[in-house]
Amino acid sequence: MSGETFEDNANEGIEPENIIKILIATDIHLGYDESNEETGNDSFNTFEEILMLANSRNVDFILLAGDLFHKAQPSANSLNKCIQLLRTYTLGRKEIEFEVTDIATGEPMQFQRNPNFENESLSATTAPINYEDDNINVSYPVFTIHGNHDDVVNSLSAIDILSSSGLVNYFGKWEDLSEIHLRPIIIRKKATSIALYGLSHIPDRRLYNLLENDKVYVEYPGKDIGETVTDYFNILAIHQNRVERGRNNHIPVDMLPNFMNLIVWGHEHDCRIHPEQYSRMFVTQPGSSVATSLCEGESIEKHVGILQVCCNPLSNNIAKHQFLITPVKLKTVRPLIYKSIDFNDYIEELELKENKISVQVETLLSNLVFEMIREAKERLTGHPRQPKSPLLRLRVQYDNVDHLINTRRFGQRFDGVVAKNEDLLLFKKSTRRIRLEKPSIDDKLLKSTKKEDDLNRVEDFVDDYFEKVSEDKDKLSLFNFKCMSDVVRLLVDKDDQDGAEKVLQAQVNAATDYFLETSDNLEPEQLIELAYLYRDGKSFVVHEKTVENMMIRKKSSQSITQSKDFIQPSSTYNESSEDEKLFKSKTPVQSKKKLSESSPSSDFEMDDDQINDSSMKRQQNQSVSTSKRGRGSRGGKSAASMASTSRNTSTRNKSTASTAKKGKAKNDQPSIASQISQLRATRSKGPAATSTQKHSFQFVVSSSDDE
Repeated sequence: MSGETFEDNANEGIEPENIIKILIATDIHLGYDESNEETGNDSFNTFEEILMLANSRNVDFILLAGDLFHKAQPSANSLNKCIQLLRTYTLGRKEIEFEVTDIATGEPMQFQRNPNFENESLSATTAPINYEDDNINVSYPVFTIHGNHDDVVNSLSAIDILSSSGLVNYFGKWEDLSEIHLRPIIIRKKATSIALYGLSHIPDRRLYNLLENDKVYVEYPGKDIGETVTDYFNILAIHQNRVERGRNNHIPVDMLPNFMNLIVWGHEHDCRIHPEQYSRMFVTQPGSSVATSLCEGESIEKHVGILQVCCNPLSNNIAKHQFLITPVKLKTVRPLIYKSIDFNDYIEELELKENKISVQVETLLSNLVFEMIREAKERLTGHPRQPKSPLLRLRVQYDNVDHLINTRRFGQRFDGVVAKNEDLLLFKKSTRRIRLEKPSIDDKLLKSTKKEDDLNRVEDFVDDYFEKVSEDKDKLSLFNFKCMSDVVRLLVDKDDQDGAEKVLQAQVNAATDYFLETSDNLEPEQLIELAYLYRDGKSFVVHEKTVENMMIRKKSSQSITQSKDFIQPSSTYNESSEDEKLFKSKTPVQSKKKLSESSPSSDFEMDDDQINDSSMKRQQNQSVSTSKRGRGSRGGKSAASMASTSRNTSTRNKSTASTAKKGKAKNDQPSIASQISQLRATRSKGPAATSTQKHSFQFVVSSSDDE
């Protein structure tokens, strides 16, 4: 039920005395960067311009959609300057030509308790409409909600202070977030009626859930006096994510009450002041009046809007009201120019020489900055309060680290010309994204697995499914299912979050090292195949090693506990035994048997004994070296020197042997490319062929301390 714009009917039936004129703005962010001598006053300059526009355009009132302050607890300087500006430009003896009426009776509101401006943090009577206060002369009333920056802290926000001072009308504040009751403020001027709703900032996911579960209740205007929503121009001021920023982390327009005529959207900083139609509603997004980040959205020129609403009895629309939004460019805003380039687009042009790369890069980027400075000069409005030094951000995507230069030193070249020059240049590493297909699930197998009576636990269900699923259905992409099943068991049966994290972190570290060692010069498709190689081979071995090490540590800690307490509770012993069964019963056959059977060389395999020996030797070496260091420090230089010489000799011998062994391993091991080709060949033969050769690849598993 959107109102028509004035142009739709060529102003026929529009009477000037019926027009309600409103200045709309959002995201003033008073106090942003106030400690910076160069830019600290920008937010106050622009807020003063906005208030002056309200005076010069002779508006009826000002509507702010959140984030008047940049901080929930603004500094004394910010609060003082805000109060000074509001007193200077909103107080006076100008006659108020509209009235706020009671939603139930339609009669003018008197100086009394008003539910729409309820401040539950105070026990005394709450603040009324400020222009109705006989102790204050108000010329331009300000209606505001709070945003996420000036949100409530301990039941109070900075807006409460302004409201208690009689400088603003604070509405749309909610104490109980289990459900929301939207009640409008009814504003009338002659034949024109506005129902103004306010929805101060609520965490987006919470508000999304409230809307989805029908926990937001809206009170319609005029229901008690024989009127309908079409007799009013319905405005909603909101401060939420409009752009999707994750699942349920924004508010879709179609979730809001559909009888609204206009939504004034705060929080988003890019200026989209011209009304955008969504079904029967219009949305206007004024954007911020000061740039709080150097991004592309902030570089759009800043505006506020003059909204005019009028009842038109000649309108052909069901709604009787029409509206018009006139954008007004702000002239005191510091120019901001944003530019993003890909360095690869300039490499051929530069003809980089090895000994002059940094000089050539600086020359290129300097020329681009000078172009941006010229563009910024074109945005100067001539206003005496507008800062002359612009904000610039040059974002450079690169592949080669040799193309990087010192960003701070580069920015200093433009000192005095560019504001905040230390943030002028930003390098971003180019990334390659691999799009993985959505895994396909064997629904029939899934249902049959659920019906089996002997599967009483989630991890057993996971095991059974992945052991039976055919290769033409996607399995886990990187980690083996035994690892994930043990993680589930640790979390569910043992409530051992630390152990689960260790199991996963071991896999992450091993996979990272594996990819760093083997993924050079591979195409994205080959990287996917490489992940499958890791999953079907080394992932199992890494998991076995991790589990065995955890068992060793647990037995050691229990031995220490027993020696201290003299008596070991039987429950502790049983738990240890149960843990051993827990892991040993789930040790994958493929990781030991099939790998050893299919691998031509057994030099690259590590069985349980080797893992235990490696771990125990590492612990013994650490304890021996520690004791040697202790005795050496007490025994004098000669002992320390002998211990050091002995350790160095032993280290060199081990290093030589390890190097020779690794050299042999590298010579015998097939290349990664050949393994990938073999994997593709086996996969192309179909599910049956693949399942019989599941682990037909070799993997080097080092027994050194580094692994």
